[in-house]
Amino acid sequence: MEDIQNSSADELVIVSTPAVGVRVLALNRPSKRNALSGALIKDFLEKLSAAAADALIGAIVITGTDTCFSGTALIRLDIYLRVLARPN
Repeated sequence: MEDIQNSSADELVIVSTPAVGVRVLALNRPSKRNALSGALIKDFLEKLSAAAADALIGAIVITGTDTCFSGTALIRLDIYLRVLARPN
């Protein structure tokens, strides 16, 4: 797997490119079962936006490190995105 940035255990979202056109975003809070936090959501959305804007990427895989994807990921991310979509 080719890392596209210097990853460390401290990163909240680890980004890699395992194959041409494929970007992997791995949530990296295994001690918290990859539960979402404000900082993780911010980092995830930044890296997701960068992957989506890359014309060479055709698939984005979202996963979690260790043994868990995320107990709260889908629910909390959906709520967060709905809040962002509200008109001011």
